[in-house]
Amino acid sequence: MNQRKDFLIMQRLYEDYLYDTENSKIIAEYESRFFPSNFNYYKEWLYQAPNGKFFLYGEGNGSSPYGCPAYDSGMEAGADLRPLTFDEAKKWYQNTLDKLYRVDDIMDGEDPEPNYPTYCRLFKKNDEKEKE
Repeated sequence: MNQRKDFLIMQRLYEDYLYDTENSKIIAEYESRFFPSNFNYYKEWLYQAPNGKFFLYGEGNGSSPYGCPAYDSGMEAGADLRPLTFDEAKKWYQNTLDKLYRVDDIMDGEDPEPNYPTYCRLFKKNDEKEKE
């Protein structure tokens, strides 16, 4: 099911549910504007699990949001998987579109590139159902 060719399989048990990158669908991915050699570089993937729950998987260098303490001292590259509520996933997608609109065409992007049509399909449709 997973579209990534270079992915690291990560699993996390959270509130009695096993989140698993291998058996979930990538909804969108975001790569920071730093070069991969930069200590701030990171990349994130928004996933949707088979049960519909969202989660964020990210990898990054030492000064990124995914950096972790090194064995001896300082920080080193790391990765994390974080479950998201529907509203948190929606906010992540909105923020990602906001970061990209100046440099990318958010109307014509194809999944897993963040794009406005996918945002509408996933989040606006569900908002309208909740209002009914």
